[in-house]
Amino acid sequence: MIYHEDDKEGLRRFLQQPSVIAGRKNCEVLGLQISDMTNWKNSEAWVAKIWSLIWNNESPKRLITIYWSRNNLAGALDASKWKKLTYLSCYHNQLTALDVSTNTELKELICSENPLTALDVSVNPELTTLWCSGNQLTTLNMSKNMALTELWCYNNRLTLSDLFAASERITKLYKKWLGTQNLLPQTISTGRELFSKQAVFNGIYTNYAVTKNNSPAPESDITVTDGKIIFNRSGNYTVTMTNEAVKSYYYPAKVVVEVEVVD
Repeated sequence: MIYHEDDKEGLRRFLQQPSVIAGRKNCEVLGLQISDMTNWKNSEAWVAKIWSLIWNNESPKRLITIYWSRNNLAGALDASKWKKLTYLSCYHNQLTALDVSTNTELKELICSENPLTALDVSVNPELTTLWCSGNQLTTLNMSKNMALTELWCYNNRLTLSDLFAASERITKLYKKWLGTQNLLPQTISTGRELFSKQAVFNGIYTNYAVTKNNSPAPESDITVTDGKIIFNRSGNYTVTMTNEAVKSYYYPAKVVVEVEVVD
């Protein structure tokens, strides 16, 4: 078999990075030996040893499917060389970065349960399925993903506005799992308005459940007007935001944030 050089080079770049297991590289946890790397520029025998790859029938062959989930993989996964990739599953690893910025034919991306802090899917117009829950994402722009029909994105740091946009994109309720999001802690002065961009969606005002010292905050501590919240007293609060316009299957979409209010 003859495999495309770009696809092989993309594999080489990722496989030589350290894995989650101390002293072992990604290539080793995927079935290769270190000795396979000594001649992998001039040989193709190592390619067939890698777990869970599917190639097409072109000549040379192009990589179209990757199943790399729960494999103790780590590092940055750069998929830019795999131009024909349509399916990538890499969930439950320790990937710190994922680049799919040139994968215009990608249809399904399963990258949940990694420590990813960013994910750009703006150049994946064919994407129909995205599972990215259990990461550390602070934003998720789905405006270019017109083909998207399924999204799992719970347990990140996404705002209600991001969740609303994603919810509007997908028509079937059971295909969107937005769950609970945990924003980064915030500090604000008393009397200042907070979450103004999260106040109203489709004419529906956001609801705020506020606790202080693990008990419901006194009504005098906060003022909510037209979906906008102002803190009147200093202290440490936990705010849980919900909005009926932000639809999610099974579990309602919630955004939780710790807020320190200072005078």
